[in-house]
Amino acid sequence: MYNKRNVLKDRLLKSLHSQNYNDYEEILVDSVEHRFSSASEALNYGGNLAKGDYLIFLHQDIVLDDENVLSKVADYCDKNTFGCAGVAGFTVKNSKRLNFYSNIVHGDQKKEIADDVQTINQVMEVYSLDECVLIIPKNVFEQYKFRYLGKTWHMYALDYALQMQDSNQSILVFPITLWHCSDGKSFNLNYFDAVKVLCERSRGQHQKIYTIWGEWPTNSLLINLKTIYRKTRYRLRGY
Repeated sequence: MYNKRNVLKDRLLKSLHSQNYNDYEEILVDSVEHRFSSASEALNYGGNLAKGDYLIFLHQDIVLDDENVLSKVADYCDKNTFGCAGVAGFTVKNSKRLNFYSNIVHGDQKKEIADDVQTINQVMEVYSLDECVLIIPKNVFEQYKFRYLGKTWHMYALDYALQMQDSNQSILVFPITLWHCSDGKSFNLNYFDAVKVLCERSRGQHQKIYTIWGEWPTNSLLINLKTIYRKTRYRLRGY
């Protein structure tokens, strides 16, 4: 999915077309032209067009630094059984976010994705994934689509990960190195609206859900209070 053709061409496509592995189909969907109002609409539209065994949803500003990235992804897919996978994710244990696993860098300065990130040299099972790269087996996608969270482009990776948790399927991080050129400034207020929808949807299965920004209660009163507080804080001082 893309909304800036020049970024898509200069970043993702330039590096994609330099890959040694070429047994793939390329599906490009202009989210502006199609007037998609949410990530779920756009991703499901593109995913439904795919014919391959694995679907890889990529941000337009991903750069595959290594010409063997797709070969490595294909190898990890063949050797692992999973519901969804990515290149960055975090674990949760005893109601606390623990480790953030990733080998990717982001921004113009190619910084690590988080201050507490741990680089890895093996596949890791995690609670949820970063949205810059999502890998889903076609047979899983045929059964589980991206669910509507409102008019937002946030939280779709966590929502999909929760679907996988609830269906007892693994969520994996592959030890892949790549560059996400984003400066991380796409955050906006409807993030909190998406969190609220997701909490309400998860109430029967989870007492809390977790994002890279912390824990969120699924209790109706508590999530209303917390989202109001976080929105107010964001408006006044920044999140």
